[in-house]
Amino acid sequence: GDLFDSPRPLNRMTEFAYAELLRLTHADIPVIVLAGNHETPKQKTIGHVFALLETLQEQPRSSEIKKGTMIPVYTGTYEQFTYGDIVFHCVPHCEDQEHFETELQKISVHPGKKNIGLFHAGVRGVKEFREAEFNEQLLSDTFLNTVPFDYCALGHLHRMIEVQKNVWYAGSTERLSFGEASQKKGFLMIDTEKNTVTPQYIPTRVMTEASIDAAGLAAHEAYTAIEQKIG
Repeated sequence: GDLFDSPRPLNRMTEFAYAELLRLTHADIPVIVLAGNHETPKQKTIGHVFALLETLQEQPRSSEIKKGTMIPVYTGTYEQFTYGDIVFHCVPHCEDQEHFETELQKISVHPGKKNIGLFHAGVRGVKEFREAEFNEQLLSDTFLNTVPFDYCALGHLHRMIEVQKNVWYAGSTERLSFGEASQKKGFLMIDTEKNTVTPQYIPTRVMTEASIDAAGLAAHEAYTAIEQKIG
């Protein structure tokens, strides 16, 4: 979730993001993209930026995932997809908590297969969600402990954290605020055969904090002082 920070991202950002997603599908890597609260419009008349992904698909939408397909999940409903012996249970951002919980109740795992949950939500009891963000939806410990998922991939939190042994936030791949300056960024490699989760860290742009005394400085002088401060 939150591939974009707004339901109306700049054309340049949209083009770049979709070009990178197409790089994956052209390499025969299937992709599932869940909508988050940031890119989901409050007004349905605006339309969803993920709908553009539908027009890029050469194959009709199917519950059977094939190599090179990209599946955007953004209509606020539970959807299920199968790839070999893996079943993906997907619930994107919904219009409110009640709707979100209704969609969660539709989930039914498949015995004998690997069941993966994909959700854009916070988790009750995790300190980062004690002060709820506007329009944020939450999963409960009861849900996570009751439904026998082999793994749950969560979106919404920028920091990579392990909620439970098989429940993780991969976090963002870029630092988005000074609160994340010290955080490592990357992605997670999940081995469904060995039931292992391995963080893979990647280099990102350096974020540095610096202070200057800007009293009496013109704007260009302040910028110069900042550049000199950070080297």
